[in-house]
Amino acid sequence: MMFAKALRERVRSGEITTSIRVWLSPRVKVSGRYPMLDGHIRVTGLT
Repeated sequence: MMFAKALRERVRSGEITTSIRVWLSPRVKVSGRYPMLDGHIRVTGLT
């Protein structure tokens, strides 16, 4: 998952916990872990 450089630290710290992505089909899976600089993102839900 890629986040704008200005948002990365806030995502990493947990201040931002939700992201909206406009995709025609899902590119991640619930419970999946995806690499991010200095860590990972865990997907907890899709709508």
